[in-house]
Amino acid sequence: MRVNITYSEELENIPDLIAEFMRDSGKALLILSNHVGAFDDGSVRDVLRGEEILKVIEDTRKKLAAIDQRLEDASSLLSGYNNAIQGNMNGSEEANTEQS
Repeated sequence: MRVNITYSEELENIPDLIAEFMRDSGKALLILSNHVGAFDDGSVRDVLRGEEILKVIEDTRKKLAAIDQRLEDASSLLSGYNNAIQGNMNGSEEANTEQS
């Protein structure tokens, strides 16, 4: 089960966190690609391996969904980060204008 949590993080740490999410997702995709790509025509035609292959497909789809969620988290973080940076920059510009 997936739940939403909220916690605070320093603004300057957000790019590192996003990059970590992206690296983890990329690594997981490579592992999945190698695992799924290991099946050849002969394996698929072997009726004795049918259940095993179906299990691999099911597990792969679940892992892809988890990767998709992680990428969605990275996207949300990046949107929030960009909004915060733009807000800070707009706030700084307004402060400079008021001081003039």
